[in-house]
Amino acid sequence: MKTSAQRSRNLVLALLAPALAGCVAAATLGVAAVGAAGVVLYAKNEAVMKYQADIDPTWDATMAAMQKFGYQVDATRRPNPTEGKIEADDTVVRVQKIPGNMTQVSVRVGTFRTDDNKRRAKLILEDVQKRLSGN
Repeated sequence: MKTSAQRSRNLVLALLAPALAGCVAAATLGVAAVGAAGVVLYAKNEAVMKYQADIDPTWDATMAAMQKFGYQVDATRRPNPTEGKIEADDTVVRVQKIPGNMTQVSVRVGTFRTDDNKRRAKLILEDVQKRLSGN
């Protein structure tokens, strides 16, 4: 049987787990920001990837990837010089110019962090990468 102290410790750990997970995700994003492009990061129901490309080709690749996966997007829509946002169905995509001739794309699918939403977001980002690399 568990003692009162063990039950109290387990309760405290259970209550702190969500806060600690947020700290770990933030630390992971900070460390990965220094790393190379091509790594998909996932935090708070959002997948993020950085590309060694300017915003216009990244935007075009993102729009094409969205269309490939069945999203109805306005292909004539353009980003401003530093960022653009695409909203379709349950998906929100942000394309942002970042220093070093790089662009960051973040994809949020659905409201909740589920394995299926994570999978769908990562598929979009991987397709953008393939289009930018010419594969």
